[in-house]
Amino acid sequence: MKKHLVILLLLCCGTVVSAQNPDELSKARKKQVADSIKLFKKNKADSIKLSNQVYPKADIQPTFPGGDNGLQRFLADNLQYPTRDREGNTQGKVVVRFIVEKDGSLSHIEALHMPTTTMGMEAERLVKVMPRWKPGILNGRIVRVQFAIEVPFTLRP
Repeated sequence: MKKHLVILLLLCCGTVVSAQNPDELSKARKKQVADSIKLFKKNKADSIKLSNQVYPKADIQPTFPGGDNGLQRFLADNLQYPTRDREGNTQGKVVVRFIVEKDGSLSHIEALHMPTTTMGMEAERLVKVMPRWKPGILNGRIVRVQFAIEVPFTLRP
């Protein structure tokens, strides 16, 4: 649709240009080309900006507020060790995958690898209550990025 609009715009400009005298012809063509390039770049930038594509990696990866130290502190302060796993002396790490949205919110939260189902549920709960992250940036644009973290479950004596 956008390509058709650009072609139609060029055809209309060509008709107007052909009605001008030859000296103004080259100036008008240069302006026409410059305008077409600007329009193309704007449409390309808008399509990237409005895209809902999820990227596996970005130039600048999403970050938790406070960085890695802030993330570890958040996990330690908010983790509620499942009673059954504590009593069974079960330990391990849960890998949680999610998407960091353009506004920093988290969606599509899913525990992938987990020692027990209850640990997986707790890790998902933790990610759901996290504050907004700083979103990822790709080619100078804020984009949706898939991300994964490990949530450690360790018992202290």
